[in-house]
Amino acid sequence: MPHREENGYGVHEEVYQREYVLMQFTNLKDINGKEIYEKDILRNPDLNGWFSGPEKFLVEFGNGYYKYFEGFKESEVIGNIYENPDLLINQG
Repeated sequence: MPHREENGYGVHEEVYQREYVLMQFTNLKDINGKEIYEKDILRNPDLNGWFSGPEKFLVEFGNGYYKYFEGFKESEVIGNIYENPDLLINQG
């Protein structure tokens, strides 16, 4: 939402306040070389392979480890929970 702010010359300018969410880098990259951050949504296209997780999953840290960590490098980042929460609808 914009608010008005004086720029020091007696002229008011609209300044947009933005909300930012900091996301922790996992120090890993997906199958395409894109950096993976906590709260990213990953898709694993190889469900018939060795990875036993769901097709799409949220990168979450808890209890000292990342859930589905073994599938990170074979998956691709398709969004994040803040900008694309609909990607996880009907996920088990």
